Amino acid sequence: MKRVSLLVGLAICTILGAAARASAYTELCPAVATPLHALDAVAPDGAGTTFSYDLYALSPETVSGTLAVQTDGGWYEAPFGPTALIEHDEKYSIWDTNFTRRNFYSAPLYVRFPTAVNTKYQFISKITTDDSMYAWPTKTDLQCEWAGAPLDLPRAHPTKYDLFALPTHAALLASPPPASPIPLAVMSKELNGLSCPVPFRPSAMEHRVQPEYPAAAADSVRKVNVSVIAASVNKGAVTDDWLFAPSSIGLLNDSTLKAAEASTYVPGISRCRAVPTLYIFYAGFAGYGTN
Repeated sequence: MKRVSLLVGLAICTILGAAARASAYTELCPAVATPLHALDAVAPDGAGTTFSYDLYALSPETVSGTLAVQTDGGWYEAPFGPTALIEHDEKYSIWDTNFTRRNFYSAPLYVRFPTAVNTKYQFISKITTDDSMYAWPTKTDLQCEWAGAPLDLPRAHPTKYDLFALPTHAALLASPPPASPIPLAVMSKELNGLSCPVPFRPSAMEHRVQPEYPAAAADSVRKVNVSVIAASVNKGAVTDDWLFAPSSIGLLNDSTLKAAEASTYVPGISRCRAVPTLYIFYAGFAGYGTN
């Protein structure tokens, strides 16, 4: 029996690297901040004052800038850098596909809040980079936008759903080095002062198109396969897309690309305006002989 299952995930743009199918890799901000981890969480609600995080990018670079964090007490901002992002390859596993991706991470960074808070979302609001791969203007404060929750791909790892079990992230669990300066977060007048009805809203799918099951591929599929597609969209229409974690069967990859292109999306809102967003479009195919 042939089956197609579909799952669409939404992600902040800069977590994605890909094998290009269309014009090029897409990067809407030079780096992205990973979720904050409380180093001094206090029961019962887990609030803390000191947090660790690191930065992720698609290429080696040195960056500095401002981290924006939404907490249960409002938006805060704190400076970071300059800090270098270096290569750390990681193994990923999505259904039947295992692959290795080149990632670039910073050393652990820290931020301290004046009172205990629970964090919700974070993004880099301003950044300066020396990256040349993506033709970013260097030595300039670039403004980045919040576009939803960051992507967390399952890894091919015994504790593949535990981000902090990965070697590149293990140091985030440790206390800051002695005498290490930790920036103090301050309330953001800009982000807390936005007066529109919906200053921030995550992106969402408007209409999903089911991938077609290619008849020529049915006999070659004996278990669940997956094509993972990243679609860069603006104002609901797909403007660029490429294979993110392809299967070994080209016909299934092409079918998922077509479905991602035909689907429509609602862009996220950041600072009261719609912003381009990257979406992760998953399709699972089951061939004959499966249950």
